[in-house]
Amino acid sequence: MAYELSGSIQATLTTNLVDTSTDDEESAFASIAFTIPATTQIANGSGANQASGQYTANGTLEDEAAVSFDFSGALTDVFGQTITWTKLKLLMISNEGTDSSLKITGNLWENIAGNVSPSQLDINPGSMYCQTWLDANGEPIVGAANDVITLTHASDGSADITYRIIALGS
Repeated sequence: MAYELSGSIQATLTTNLVDTSTDDEESAFASIAFTIPATTQIANGSGANQASGQYTANGTLEDEAAVSFDFSGALTDVFGQTITWTKLKLLMISNEGTDSSLKITGNLWENIAGNVSPSQLDINPGSMYCQTWLDANGEPIVGAANDVITLTHASDGSADITYRIIALGS
């Protein structure tokens, strides 16, 4: 079965910074508003701004439980096809829990984080991590045990964590 990936990634950040200052001589009011829109079209393929497949998963983790995702041929897409990517183009992980951090670790995460110590990212409740590698090289998936991302429920809260992971690759 052949299929094509098409779509776009769109993010908009809008902020409004307001400063009110008062001194003995005069009052001042300043307001600065700006919007940074960012849209990237993703075409089917393996070059720049291209991906050939997607992986999505969500689940629930109890206190101190963990789940691992091996991107070197151990995952399947929504059509049941084995994912055989050689490069990651987008990774989004969200913590939809309310009172505990979600820890990201694993060999692939160490590569993404630049092999700095500690190579762990804590995603706070209600937060997400998202990164793209939309150049032709992407984030390399090299095979073996080097392509694992592990999500762990931190023991800093009592409620279960619902996570979501979305990845694009080629």
